[in-house]
Amino acid sequence: MVKRRICALAAALVAAVQIPVSAGALHETHTRQIYCFSDIMRAYIDIEDQNSSPAAKPERSSVIGYIDGTKLTTSSVERFADTGEGVADIFLVDVSGSLKDSQMTTVRAAIKTWANNMKQKDRLAVMTFGDDVNTLIDFSADKKAISSAVDKITNNDNNTQLYGGIAQALKLATRSDTDLPKRRNILLITDGVNDYGGGVSENDVYSQLQSSLVPVYSMWMPAGGSIREKGRATLNSVTEYSGGTFYDMTDKNIDTVYDWIRQSIQDTYAVDFSYGGASADNAEHVFKVRVAENDKVAEDSVHFTLSKTDEESGTYNIAVPADESNSASSEDGDRRKKIIVIAGIAAAVVAAAAAAILLFMRKKKNDAYDEPVIPYNAPSSNYNAPSNQPYGADNGKTVGIDYGNGTRGSTVPGVKVTLVSSSGGAKSAVVSDKITVGRSSKCDVVLGAPTISGTHASVMLMNGRLYLEDLHSANGTLVNGRLITSPAELNSGDMVIFGSEEYRISF
Repeated sequence: MVKRRICALAAALVAAVQIPVSAGALHETHTRQIYCFSDIMRAYIDIEDQNSSPAAKPERSSVIGYIDGTKLTTSSVERFADTGEGVADIFLVDVSGSLKDSQMTTVRAAIKTWANNMKQKDRLAVMTFGDDVNTLIDFSADKKAISSAVDKITNNDNNTQLYGGIAQALKLATRSDTDLPKRRNILLITDGVNDYGGGVSENDVYSQLQSSLVPVYSMWMPAGGSIREKGRATLNSVTEYSGGTFYDMTDKNIDTVYDWIRQSIQDTYAVDFSYGGASADNAEHVFKVRVAENDKVAEDSVHFTLSKTDEESGTYNIAVPADESNSASSEDGDRRKKIIVIAGIAAAVVAAAAAAILLFMRKKKNDAYDEPVIPYNAPSSNYNAPSNQPYGADNGKTVGIDYGNGTRGSTVPGVKVTLVSSSGGAKSAVVSDKITVGRSSKCDVVLGAPTISGTHASVMLMNGRLYLEDLHSANGTLVNGRLITSPAELNSGDMVIFGSEEYRISF
């Protein structure tokens, strides 16, 4: 009970000094694009609330950026719509026949509508991919010329050079024309299937997407048959690596989705950072941004290439703003004072809690803890349990885990699980409680395919049975062809798909 009293006291003290959170409070941040001018580095960043709507504009002092761990000086934070900048958009359309005639008619009309809504500084290009990759019109503000180019889009090709199309669109999007807007976007319309055997590889495209950081707004037009989920997984990965947004176009109007994309671009925040000696070395760097508002913190980290442009000679000699180098603004000073007060109270709470716990432990020594222990198989409040059954339920099955010695149940300390890929490669790990599977080197089972998320899924041993859970991966997890949304029981021999990669699991 002492622990409960301490927690209640801490909560009361923290609540007393919290700053009220208004509507549109910070929830997450997402870096869309980075561009280096001659005197600043500009990052276009989504700062969103829990409804994925734009959060309230943060104070400049609340946004902190880093390159390769080196802190940047934040110069300004401004909503993109208020910057007066234009946007250079590339429409990349699949003409392999994936889209039906009626869909293609709608696509053509929607691109023309987008062009008609362009602002004075906006530019638009149209590209297609099928048997070949073609640029129907380079970046232009001529609405009549754009309309004529769009009329040439047909869906009569037999092949789909998806990766080649993306590579050519990135080449166009990363050009350094001085008269083009710096904000670039690719709007991709396809079923996500690449059936062209030559040219640009899948891994090459993912590498280019990651380094260029030009967001791809992917509109998935679902194909039928077995290629449906593979196409979705590929397009999800394209979106994830680029920092864009994925849209499932099933039962969606393309004009509506275009409106969402257009508004999303305008709602992005343009954040300027100063950093003396940031070398435009055409090498890959890591950019991290941290936004802190009241008691909310959101972070994002991306890899990108710091590229030379026509505006600079290769190294940025950027001065620190005077108000940052000499004295803080009164706004920043007030904020620092609040932070100091909160930190002082927090330190006092921690010290009091530590002293109370120490006294409690000395008094109780080996006495049993007075709070109930939650059984391992009981669903907790922060865990997505299956909605229709408790953990360990049979789900109509009587077969448990066979450990190879005739025993079944949870008395054996661990189970060796092996994943065998379609190419014959195998990876194993022992599950005594839970293991993770993903692309990250921190996972217990590391799988390198680009459609697999960093931490993609987990395998859990509960009540003598193995369960597989998808950990909110970008491309999903399937067991025997079924997309799982809650922990699914496994049997040795099941086929499991992580992203678009198929494995047979045995144990």
